[in-house]
Amino acid sequence: MSDTNVINSENIVGGEGGFLSTANNPVICIFHLIFKGASIIAFIFLNLFIDEDIATFLIVVILCAVDFWTVKNVTGRLLVNLRWWSEIDESGEENWIYESDDGKKAVGRTDSFVFWSALYGYPMFWLIFGLIDFLSFKFLWIILCVICFTLSFTNAQGYYGCQQDQKTKLSAFV
Repeated sequence: MSDTNVINSENIVGGEGGFLSTANNPVICIFHLIFKGASIIAFIFLNLFIDEDIATFLIVVILCAVDFWTVKNVTGRLLVNLRWWSEIDESGEENWIYESDDGKKAVGRTDSFVFWSALYGYPMFWLIFGLIDFLSFKFLWIILCVICFTLSFTNAQGYYGCQQDQKTKLSAFV
């Protein structure tokens, strides 16, 4: 029976016929999902186990910040060949800079699907959690949801800009 469980878990992760078997970077895809899932799972379940609101708040914020940094600096480059950042110029204005690959490195369909689905789905989770907490009058958790939504939405906005920049480059090239 344990052999069957091993075979099934291999199929999910990247074995023959598994979901991530067609991914160019299955390990990066898994970490992309794990960082997002860790903050959501911590938000839902951590208070049940430690019964400390402030500790839960801090752990979830740290997990969301780690996810923000990882997506912005690692998984975006490796999964979809995109990168964004912002700079403040001499006059104090913020400028968003979008960088996309020139198409030299192929982006896998599975990598792209995992990246974009998780990137756009993650802020929706925080929005739903925030609405539920608003209706439940849980103001500490509303603040947490706003922080996590802001971080995840900023990443989504940055990569949306990268995607538009890449489409502009491709249409100019053609």
